[in-house]
Amino acid sequence: MSNNLESELDAVLQVLSRPEHAIGLSARDEPLREMYNLATYWLAKIYIRADWLKIARSKNVYREDVFDHKVKASLSEPTVRRINEKLCEELGLQSVSVPTSVFDKLETNSRFINNLRREVVYITLKAMEIADVIYNEKLLVRK
Repeated sequence: MSNNLESELDAVLQVLSRPEHAIGLSARDEPLREMYNLATYWLAKIYIRADWLKIARSKNVYREDVFDHKVKASLSEPTVRRINEKLCEELGLQSVSVPTSVFDKLETNSRFINNLRREVVYITLKAMEIADVIYNEKLLVRK
């Protein structure tokens, strides 16, 4: 299973390298591109996995707003692993199918985590966009 998830990750990273899907970064943040791409993949997988019919029952609730709010709430946690735990819990998920190497890499860069906390709306929007691409291009190995 791990090899399948790694190949899924590679395919998604290739999508994120396309100009139309690339994350817009300042020159100062360019060294963090890999971190942004990994976080986008991770959040896209959570977004895909969430049961939106159950979560957003009201006609007046937009899943984008709910997802953004849940991500913001989970970012109060000190580590990426804890952020993942809380976000999965908030969305009623037991887990998310992402290679552990994603968390290991994200965990090593505190500057990126601070950027993620400041730029949460952009990253969640990008994750939702990439979730659609993953789904439409049939890159999903395991939901």
